[in-house]
Amino acid sequence: MKCMSDFKRRNNTWVLLTDVDEYVTFNNINEDDPNLQMDEAPDGIPTLSDWKFQKNSVGGGIVKGTANGELVSFGVKSQDVQYGNVIQDSSGNKYFLRDDFAFRDLTVMPQAPGVPTLKQSHIRDGKLYANIYNDRYDGHNDGEQVEIETNWREPDTPAKGSTVIDGGHLVKDTIGRTYYVEREIALLPPQLNTRWAIETRRRLPSVGNDATIQDVLEDVFRDGHAREALGSCLAMPRVLFGPREDEVGPKDASPEGFANSDFVTLRYHWHAKREDLETNKFQKTIIDVSRLPTNILYSKARNIHVPLNYYCRVTPPRYSASLLRVNHYLDSFEAFSYRADARSFKRSKQHYDEKSTGTAVSIDDAIKPWLRNFVSSVGSEKAVILLAGAGDFVSLE
Repeated sequence: MKCMSDFKRRNNTWVLLTDVDEYVTFNNINEDDPNLQMDEAPDGIPTLSDWKFQKNSVGGGIVKGTANGELVSFGVKSQDVQYGNVIQDSSGNKYFLRDDFAFRDLTVMPQAPGVPTLKQSHIRDGKLYANIYNDRYDGHNDGEQVEIETNWREPDTPAKGSTVIDGGHLVKDTIGRTYYVEREIALLPPQLNTRWAIETRRRLPSVGNDATIQDVLEDVFRDGHAREALGSCLAMPRVLFGPREDEVGPKDASPEGFANSDFVTLRYHWHAKREDLETNKFQKTIIDVSRLPTNILYSKARNIHVPLNYYCRVTPPRYSASLLRVNHYLDSFEAFSYRADARSFKRSKQHYDEKSTGTAVSIDDAIKPWLRNFVSSVGSEKAVILLAGAGDFVSLE
């Protein structure tokens, strides 16, 4: 957070929040892309709203939600449970998983229609707490905190404790009185229309043609709709590249004076199935601090995957609608176990082998031209200086 506040003070824009073993690249369309998400339910298939997924220990879980006004619950395979997908229960009944966050953003009410307004609303222990204004029911003073019994709930999130409410909607208490929950977030980034996202991905440049990540972002954000829809916190899906090495693909990715073996982006090309959250894990973000209020950057970060409340959405982005992605390299066991940090206890050979499982599904060499382009851009002499020590493991003692 201090880093982002410093960038904002310097009038900078984008801040990338990734690890040293992660590399951002253009999310060009590939033959092994996952199925496209759907923006709405196909004809004849009911929509499942306010749904949540409870995982079990064998790779599946239980989906619970509301369809046609009734609560439903059924078991599924975990890889099927993504918003925008159609899933099927054991009896053959199909349901479309609605993107609840985007739906609420599209149907948001800008102001209260003559009913009491609730601000700074949150749910704790199943009850709705807020500061109330214009209370015509019980006569509370403006700004007074109230506790409201209601059957209405926000979708579950990974956060523990209080759940912050997005707002912009009407809620009713258990005796039928209506309240307006004020929308207090400046930009809730919904998922973009899938057709727009696919067309934009088709226009993305390839690595090595001199275009940068910032060039792409500036080009996309010239579209006012995209600027608002993407928001200031852009989530990027990750793809985990495993340790398998084969003599396939381009063998001359390194220019003279450099070796493929010194760069993970050139050395490894086998990766996990795209959008397999069990293997690739959660998203990373790139944030435009110029669009954020200064005070939000002095608050505590939520976590590295969802660093900001309100501005970064909790649910992972759909791969098919993402313009950028993060290549995450497991590397060799020597590299994996090298760092002495807070996660050192997870750097055993057993843990390494477990993480390697499922990382040899497909090959992707799209990122490899970067080195030749870099050397061409800065010159061989300067490139040697800047990349000195790449692939080396210096003693940390």
